[in-house]
Amino acid sequence: MKFELASISNINKAIVFIKKASAEQLKEIISQAEAFRVYSIQSKKGLELQNQASEIKLRAERQLGLWLKKQPKNKGGKKRIAVLPHIPQLKELGIEKIKSSIVQRIASLPEDSFEQYIAETKAKNKEITTTEVLKIVKEKERENMPAIKTIPLPEGQFNVVLADPPWRYEFSNTNNRKIENQYPTMEIEEIKKLEIPSAKDSVLFLWATAPKLIEALEVMLSWGFIYKTCAVWDKKIIGMGYWFRNQHELLLVGIKGNVSPPEEKNRVSSIIEMKRTEHSEKPDIVYEIIESMIPNGQYLECFARKNKKRNNWTYWGNEI
Repeated sequence: MKFELASISNINKAIVFIKKASAEQLKEIISQAEAFRVYSIQSKKGLELQNQASEIKLRAERQLGLWLKKQPKNKGGKKRIAVLPHIPQLKELGIEKIKSSIVQRIASLPEDSFEQYIAETKAKNKEITTTEVLKIVKEKERENMPAIKTIPLPEGQFNVVLADPPWRYEFSNTNNRKIENQYPTMEIEEIKKLEIPSAKDSVLFLWATAPKLIEALEVMLSWGFIYKTCAVWDKKIIGMGYWFRNQHELLLVGIKGNVSPPEEKNRVSSIIEMKRTEHSEKPDIVYEIIESMIPNGQYLECFARKNKKRNNWTYWGNEI
């Protein structure tokens, strides 16, 4: 059974084929449909033909996602028993991890919501795209996210603030690696609106991951601080990432009002080398560094994620 390019013009026939197709065939359908979609745009064949190709591509992506979701996960360790049928891995199928993540996210959308998107987009004479489906998936995911407990910020004025905001990310390769599985996250605008009880003259130490650097600078400015410099935490363990596999986080420093740099004897290396432990857990040495830079400060940690017992610190967060 082979998918013919002519099937683009017969949606019903294509849908029947897609539902019976193997992973290899689905991959080929996606490639052919995308090529035809691009051709229809370049040759100005019109939105109807373009959408026919887009719909077939999208349906094949969803079917491939459903197939991938059903496959046993590789837990490592034990060898495959010879009598079991061979299950092709992503590399064997020529499917990149990011593509696998996308098609599985599409497959996570309930069928009625998926069909509703297709029907409404056609009725409105708009373009059918994978991007729009992913937006719907994201909205569905947000509806199911755990609500963040509303905890009043502490009273007083703190001249040293350490913050590790719960940044929200767009994608995750697998559901079990999503940030939301570890702790509730917040949208950037929610974080920016927080009224941090910082003193007129104060310092902010703000944790930021590499993909969230711009957002972190926006938060710093919204909280009334001016960026000055940063340190780099080398975690010693390689992590996830789509461009580089991240092994570091940034500790940004900003000031508000009249604040002098630490004495020269208390200026440490900008590289903090400490092996990562639990998810999002930061190295304890950072507290020592901050205390040596700014002795006898009024210290506040925002978004603290475990019970803290360090003297002279006030902690705020929904997990303490």
